[in-house]
Amino acid sequence: VAKILLPRDRSYEQVREEWLQEFQNLLALRHPNITFLYQAFEYRDTFYLIIERCEMILSRIITMPNSDGNIWLPYVARDVLHGLNYIHINGYVHKDMHPGNIFVSQQFELMIPTKEPVWSFKIGDFGISRLEGDIRLFNTILAKWMLPPEFLNSEEFGVVGKQIDIYHTGLLLLSLLLNRIPQFT
Repeated sequence: VAKILLPRDRSYEQVREEWLQEFQNLLALRHPNITFLYQAFEYRDTFYLIIERCEMILSRIITMPNSDGNIWLPYVARDVLHGLNYIHINGYVHKDMHPGNIFVSQQFELMIPTKEPVWSFKIGDFGISRLEGDIRLFNTILAKWMLPPEFLNSEEFGVVGKQIDIYHTGLLLLSLLLNRIPQFT
């Protein structure tokens, strides 16, 4: 799959910096529960990231009629928390863990082609991910519906860091159980 970044409403330099940041993040974070980067290149002032193709995003499973989040919960939690642990061990914070950034992939057993595929869940979209030490509250942009306590009141709850990903993962798992993506104000 090609993720394409175009300098439309932002300067060429801004888009290039965003593309380069995500490229470097994906190179540094190679893990089975993180989308795999195959290639990155620029062509005619357009930036490309070639990332593994997945079947769908988690929000599709969550919003499917008659979907039972209880069935999916242990598998999603296992895969997302494994990937998130790897991200955190390497000093990064994703900052954007939501059902639209969790990708659903089918893994086939190449040695046994008749075997049913195994579903796995992968963290993607590392565009705003940063090393924990590089996070500054003033340059952190988050969706209003998933603002963590640290963002709302850092004096009382501490600085924005790895715990933001845990909070977002909690909202993600809650979405599975509710069969809808909650919207908080």
